[in-house]
Amino acid sequence: MRRRAVTREAELWAGFVDGLAALLLVLLFLVLIFALGQSALSARLGETRSGLAAAAAERERLAAALAASETGRMELMALLERERAAQADALARRDRAVAELEAALAGERERSGRLELERDERAGALVAAEARIRELAAGHEELWGKIATLEARLAHSERELRARELAVAELEARVDRLLAERLRELERYRSEFFGRLREALGERPEIRVVGDRFVIAAEILFPSGSDQLSEQGLAELSRVAEILVELMGTIPAELPWVLQVDGHTDRRPIRSARFPSNWELSTARALAVVRHLHRSAACRPSGLVAAGFGEHRPLGSRSATRPRSPATAAIEFKLTSR
Repeated sequence: MRRRAVTREAELWAGFVDGLAALLLVLLFLVLIFALGQSALSARLGETRSGLAAAAAERERLAAALAASETGRMELMALLERERAAQADALARRDRAVAELEAALAGERERSGRLELERDERAGALVAAEARIRELAAGHEELWGKIATLEARLAHSERELRARELAVAELEARVDRLLAERLRELERYRSEFFGRLREALGERPEIRVVGDRFVIAAEILFPSGSDQLSEQGLAELSRVAEILVELMGTIPAELPWVLQVDGHTDRRPIRSARFPSNWELSTARALAVVRHLHRSAACRPSGLVAAGFGEHRPLGSRSATRPRSPATAAIEFKLTSR
């Protein structure tokens, strides 16, 4: 029994060794096949890599060729666009030239029509002018006769005009003589008036004659800054009114005279509600004197004139070119013609 068991174990071990050997052979075979396959796969992989590199190079070559082709296509398109633009510009120039030629042709046709119309009008005018010339030629003698008549009338009118001019010149000379005589006569009355005033008012420094004017200082007639006549002023003007009444009785009615009363102030400015400036004060004083003379002497209003100069027209200066003397507050009387 024991011998059988040992034999059986030996057989089992031998079988195991055989199986293991067979397994090793199979594994060696598989390793050999794997090695052969790996070698073949490596070869195939190298070929594939070579093909891929060649394909990549070909692709790069094709891409470069495509880029060059695209550049050429773009250049060709640009050239085509330039050609199209040049052709369009040429067509536009041609259209403009055609339009200009058509307009010029239309203008020439219109000008030709106008010239024909003008030619017809001139022909008609020439016919009318010839007819008018014939009419003028027919009335030539009559026209010369009328011209002779008109020349005779013109000569007569010129003689009458010269005679009238001589008459007007003589009349103007007579008027000048009469005016000079009246001025001389008025000068005589003025001298008499001033002389009587001087006699009535006395020889005082505040009363004087300046040229053709009789001047009375304002302080004799008015309080300072007022247009109300003082008691002394009323008395002085009453004497003036008396002399004026006597003078009006002696001056002929046909002699046009007027007594001009001018008011003057000094350079001291005045500003009040009643007198905003020296103009108002000088004018109010001249009016006060004129009103008093009108009431006292019963002088007609047309024979009295009032004017105010403020401080802007100094006494003794009547020209802008003459030097001015110091301004003085005064009332001036001047007997003059209208």
